[in-house]
Amino acid sequence: MPRIRTLKPEHRQHRKVAIPNATRMTLVLRHHRRPLPKHVSLPIPCHWCGSVGYAYWWGKAGWIALSGLEIDHVIPECLGGPTVATNLVLACRPCNRSRGWRHAVPPRLKRA
Repeated sequence: MPRIRTLKPEHRQHRKVAIPNATRMTLVLRHHRRPLPKHVSLPIPCHWCGSVGYAYWWGKAGWIALSGLEIDHVIPECLGGPTVATNLVLACRPCNRSRGWRHAVPPRLKRA
C-alpha cells in the first residue's frame, strides 16, 4: 500500500484572500478618475501596456467586477508586497502572467 506524504507547513501553498471591495473601488477610481455610474461598464487601460479592459459596478451590492483585467501586485506577495491599494494596479492577463513573481517590469511591458 502506498504511503501518503504530507507537506511540511513551510511547503504548503499560501491561500490567497479576496481583495476587499473598498480596495477594488480605489483602483478603479484611480484609473478611471471619475465617479462610477451604476450598472455601466467602464473602459480602463492596462497599467503596463495600455490594452483596454472593463470594470463593472453592480450598484446596490456595490461589487466591482473586472473583464479583461486582473489586479496585479507591483511588489509581488511572495516578495513581501502588501495587498494595499498603493501596491496594486489593474493589468491585462498577459502582462500580469508574464511578470510572474518578478519585481522589475520587463522592457516590453513598460508604459510608453
